[in-house]
Amino acid sequence: MSIVKKYGKNLTGFCRCNSGNISGLVLTIILIKFDKSFGKLQILRKLTEMIEKDRKRYCFIGTESNRKKVFYDDIIWLKKEKNAKYVTYILENERYTERESLESAVEKLDNGAFVMVERGCAVNLKHVMRLTDCALQLSNQDTVAISRARMAGVKEKLHRFWGEEEW
Repeated sequence: MSIVKKYGKNLTGFCRCNSGNISGLVLTIILIKFDKSFGKLQILRKLTEMIEKDRKRYCFIGTESNRKKVFYDDIIWLKKEKNAKYVTYILENERYTERESLESAVEKLDNGAFVMVERGCAVNLKHVMRLTDCALQLSNQDTVAISRARMAGVKEKLHRFWGEEEW
């Protein structure tokens, strides 16, 4: 079945499902390229639109005097130590701390990719590489435990994010 027949002339739904990472973007390019109803210009416009839309999602982290612009996709996970007033944003090679609750940080990043996995921890589903019985392996090799109370919800969101039908 061609992409056009399945998704129509508007590939927004298809691109959203398949552009979560570089391999998804490459897959999108390959599939669109082999669908003869799309011209090269249409393909370039659609891919540019996808990339620009993805990169526009960001937040500022830090103090009033020292703010850093951080893209949502670059945040791997968030953690809050017990009885602490600060949330730590963990990126590939950096860590930033901001005084706020974990719930408000996840709410601020509300793009559907972040999920609470335990009381003091939230992860970006785009950076989950592996799901084990009670933990998530992330792209920076960190392992984050999932609480028993949140296990079913985390699995469901992860599988929906990965595009799988059933668990």
